Amino acid sequence: MKRLALLFLLLSSPAFAQQQGSRPTTEKDVTPLSQPIVPEPEHHRITIPFGETARIYFKRSIRSVRIADTEIVSAQPESDHVVEFRAMAPGESRFDLEANDGEKRSGTIVVYGELHEIKVYTPVPADKQKQVPNAGVVIIQAPEGGADAKKSAEAEYSSRLCNEVGCRPVPQTK
Repeated sequence: MKRLALLFLLLSSPAFAQQQGSRPTTEKDVTPLSQPIVPEPEHHRITIPFGETARIYFKRSIRSVRIADTEIVSAQPESDHVVEFRAMAPGESRFDLEANDGEKRSGTIVVYGELHEIKVYTPVPADKQKQVPNAGVVIIQAPEGGADAKKSAEAEYSSRLCNEVGCRPVPQTK
């Protein structure tokens, strides 16, 4: 009985499993396989949210993919038509594709972060500058708090929500 228990422990140990040819678990093993494959964009401009991946299907079979800035995005071919792009930092990078028939194409990958508020300050009119000390100085409001320029006499601002892709107006709260 002891020998049978010892044999069972030996066969179920991780060292024995590795000896039998299994490999360690990688990030690809735990990445959800439900990521959809989308067709290549018409204008060769791919946009990916920061931290996400995009699986792109290209009509022509691909021989190679080159990324200009590998700190922003990485490319991993999954087949001769599908490439997985992984967004690693907000920014923009150029990519070059070479098809199996020798055709070369290029495009842009934009990795965008979350929307953040941008305040555009307007200077104080000249007739009011004498009344306000430090007039014309731009006040930048830190996220933690600080001077509220909207309520001060020093400057006026307008707000927009922006990321690497574009801007939109801040929704009005009632």
